[in-house]
Amino acid sequence: MDKAISHDRYEESAEAKARWFQSLALSERMEMLCSFTDLALMANPSPQERKHAQPVAGRIQVLDLEDVRLLELAEGKENAERAGGPDNK
Repeated sequence: MDKAISHDRYEESAEAKARWFQSLALSERMEMLCSFTDLALMANPSPQERKHAQPVAGRIQVLDLEDVRLLELAEGKENAERAGGPDNK
């Protein structure tokens, strides 16, 4: 068996990377999170300056409290209609 060290990140599976990260202590995980955050902010400091996030078309959706309340009202209305109307409880 040839035991060689590879530094190619494509040769390691996502599962192996997840196992490695899970093996770290909580303090080490938090230190990595802070390091990644600092790195991202050095590359693009503008997110730190923005006060309010805006919705982006695609898979990410930013909700505010009003959006959540509207969704709850809509779901409640649908459930009442399925049950035979708001008078049937």
